[in-house]
Amino acid sequence: MNDGQVSLVLNTAAGANLRKNSTLQQVNTSGGGDLLRQGVLLDLMGMAVRESAQTGLHTKGTATGLDANGGEPVGETSIVLDGGSGGSLLAGDIVTFAGDSNNYVVNTGFVAAAGTAVIGATGLREALADATEMTIGNNYTPNIAFHRRALELAVRAPAVPQGGDSADDALTVQDPVSGLVFEVRVYKGYRKTMIEVASAWGVKAWKSDFIATLMG
Repeated sequence: MNDGQVSLVLNTAAGANLRKNSTLQQVNTSGGGDLLRQGVLLDLMGMAVRESAQTGLHTKGTATGLDANGGEPVGETSIVLDGGSGGSLLAGDIVTFAGDSNNYVVNTGFVAAAGTAVIGATGLREALADATEMTIGNNYTPNIAFHRRALELAVRAPAVPQGGDSADDALTVQDPVSGLVFEVRVYKGYRKTMIEVASAWGVKAWKSDFIATLMG
């Protein structure tokens, strides 16, 4: 859905590679000089491109020798596997099946020589025959594309003790760009003033179908 609410969050290495693209560096082909002059990543293909240094390395599971236990049809998301040598199949692992060039992301794995792996929607793109070997891909640092409705962020001011604390002043401010709310508290001391900007927050990914891992 091209409604302006799809974002692509790149890791810093991918962001650096994108900035090297000569087409995006040229004002006449990129449509603006923001990337060339300020290093700002422009929206691409209907996605708001952002960058995060907090994108962590995914270390793949250690399972080997797993293969399909029985056939699975196109669209199936629960894949029964056996024949492994133990080890782990982890959520976030990128897996492939022999004879199928598609990559699949594991949503739910297991730690055993056999078990059921749950992959993301829309499931298998090709039918899976019995005893087809599965291979776990390498470690990777992901780039994530998602629609705004896939995630929910809850933010509020942190709780304070009943009757207040030693702050000399406190106020609530809202960022006009993001809409996020923060509490600013001022604490005075000998030859110093400490200003605290704080928020209590939590995040939940409700709709995994609206989230995709970009490989590359």
